[in-house]
Amino acid sequence: MAYTSPTFKVITFFANRDSLIRYIDSKNPGDCHINTYGASSWSFTNTDPSKHIAPNGKFYTIQSDSQ
Repeated sequence: MAYTSPTFKVITFFANRDSLIRYIDSKNPGDCHINTYGASSWSFTNTDPSKHIAPNGKFYTIQSDSQ
């Protein structure tokens, strides 16, 4: 089983979701002035396992590939 995002320009596969999230976050540093991890007046959350919001505010869809 592998994880990837169809949003990537170059499709890359990862052994687990956590590795993929760390990769996305390392490639998208910064602050978009939206608190995506804590409570705020915005409705952005990172609790859906099929989605991830990077620190700079970019949105990624995550897919599991069992091939």
